[in-house]
Amino acid sequence: MNYTISQNLHFLKIKVSYTVKDSNLLKLPLWRPGRYQVQNFAKNIRGMKAYRGKEELKVMTVGRNLWKVVGAEKEDNLTVTFEYYAQHKDAGGTWVSDDFWLINGIGCGLLPEGLEEEEIQLKIKYTNDFEVATNAKKKGGKYHFENFEDWTESPLMLGRHMHHKKFEMDKVNFHIWIHGKVQPDWTKLVDDFKKFTRVQLDIFGEFPHDEFHYLILVPDFKHYHGVEHHKNTVITLGPASDFHSEVFYNNLLGVSCHELFHVWNIKQIRPKELMPYDLFQEAYFDTGYVAEGVTTYFGDEILFRSKAFDTQQYIKELNTLLTRHFENLGRHHLSVADSSLELWLDGYEKGIPQRKTSIYVKGAIAALILDAKIKKKFAGEKSLDDVMRLMWTRFGKKGKGYTSNDYQKVAEEVFGEDLTQYFEEVIYGTKSLENQVKKALSVLGFKSDIHYNEQNDLQTKFGIKIDQNGKVTDVENIKSGITEGDKIIAINDIQGDSKQLIALTKGLDKIQISFEREHKLHKNELDKKNKLYFKKIYVTKWND
Repeated sequence: MNYTISQNLHFLKIKVSYTVKDSNLLKLPLWRPGRYQVQNFAKNIRGMKAYRGKEELKVMTVGRNLWKVVGAEKEDNLTVTFEYYAQHKDAGGTWVSDDFWLINGIGCGLLPEGLEEEEIQLKIKYTNDFEVATNAKKKGGKYHFENFEDWTESPLMLGRHMHHKKFEMDKVNFHIWIHGKVQPDWTKLVDDFKKFTRVQLDIFGEFPHDEFHYLILVPDFKHYHGVEHHKNTVITLGPASDFHSEVFYNNLLGVSCHELFHVWNIKQIRPKELMPYDLFQEAYFDTGYVAEGVTTYFGDEILFRSKAFDTQQYIKELNTLLTRHFENLGRHHLSVADSSLELWLDGYEKGIPQRKTSIYVKGAIAALILDAKIKKKFAGEKSLDDVMRLMWTRFGKKGKGYTSNDYQKVAEEVFGEDLTQYFEEVIYGTKSLENQVKKALSVLGFKSDIHYNEQNDLQTKFGIKIDQNGKVTDVENIKSGITEGDKIIAINDIQGDSKQLIALTKGLDKIQISFEREHKLHKNELDKKNKLYFKKIYVTKWND
């Protein structure tokens, strides 16, 4: 199968030549690994045509990501052409400009049915001053892919403002490619990448491949995104004007360490439901807390362990994680396992109020708790490292998918005891985890306190959060009669902006709230309860 790609303004002109096997159907992936959500890539296609020699054949749409070449027969040599709108501006998308292209085969790769395992050759027509970053091998002017999955797992980043360094560790070549109008401090960057790479290699004992490429795109606009692949990761991080700031640099380390861990955890240590990938229909799995949660936990923990992050930076990352967890009241309504299964519904959007938790955030909290349990029992001689190392040797290395029950059994083998209560409460339950988190942080050497907003009684004592316009953004006091979307007009009949409204509640045990809902004015009286709302755990120091 042969692909040819060239540019037409914001479109890519794509030509696919192949020999019909047993089917006259053409299909496009419905989703991409790393984002478990229907992507509808087909919406970017226009003007699809098919030819048998010089004869044009009709292309008929038969599904949302499925087409039929009418009249095509077995052994026919066909050419299909179309334009693909390349303005999907994130690490998983395909987008082009005058200065660069990012090509992700997962979105623009059209597959003739039955040719999943056929070798693909790709010719790209681009200007001579472009440099290409990819793990794909080039021979005879074309890039070669073993099969369709290899094509979807091997994005290409090319452009004029390309920077490149590489380093070797344990006979693996690690390439760092950065595109953008920036000047990297390669000495510092490579040194820190080596630090977290060394720790990850020590955890798993080996790397699955002989090379790895970081394809880092630095756009002019604000952005933060990373996507994992077998032999590479695509990272978009902007804006370029912040490139030399401390925040930008720490974000770059964070997403890079996270994505490297994914080479083992999800690309190799993969849920049974994703083994192998079926890119043309949804695949439901309940182990997102392992795939993304454990990775999120280790992403920052490894940076701290390797000394790429100092103590202050790691505490900052922990507090960000804790805030995101405890401020998400959906954790009381849907477990992290069920939230994983329901990723396909609304996992990448806010959704309705307080519906679900995050597999990234609560999954990381769950990993922190388990890591602490193991370390406490074995005085630091064992840890979550041992669990993931066994997951690699038992499942990832053997190309065998795992289930949630498999993960529990491996964790119990390392821990040496039954962990049913942990899994029922933390993974399959919606129980509040404040006490478990505080104990875990203490085991890991961190001092923490219960934190709440002392300057905002409306939030802390009456359980209502508002934005700068007085609009209610969250409600923990479910008996208040107030709901998300209401707009607070006055407190005790005194109107004001959000700051004034909050100030009017200071020190009061009872308030009358005037609020607008669906263009109607309402009034509710609220009494202060014997509890504090929107509490969270806050790390204050590390006891070295």
